[in-house]
Amino acid sequence: MRQKNTSYILYTGSASGKVKIRVYRVAEVYETKEIPMPKGLTIHVNPTEIYARSCSKYSFNVTVSANFSDEKMYTFFVQVEFENRTMNDWLRVLVSQYPIPGVSRLNPPRILCNGRITNSQRTKRDG
Repeated sequence: MRQKNTSYILYTGSASGKVKIRVYRVAEVYETKEIPMPKGLTIHVNPTEIYARSCSKYSFNVTVSANFSDEKMYTFFVQVEFENRTMNDWLRVLVSQYPIPGVSRLNPPRILCNGRITNSQRTKRDG
């Protein structure tokens, strides 16, 4: 089974109160109608509910698991309810047998330094 974790970050600004987050599969970005998950694909968010203070940053752990090898892009709708408002976002996940730099982010991050692509560790020359 392959598993990928990412964080969904919420900045509260001047608001405070109860926050609920829900994530489910949709057909494509900008869609909100829930569709069934394929067998072997799961998505979880933790925590699903918090009490947030104003001027704070909160991180929700999102875990996607797949136990099949078909290469396909899946789209998920992220719905955040906060202070009687609903905020919408979308998350796209590529299920792939192989790491794909820039898409799956399974390879080490790369940084463009002085016009050269390097590993995330900088050398003395890079300053």
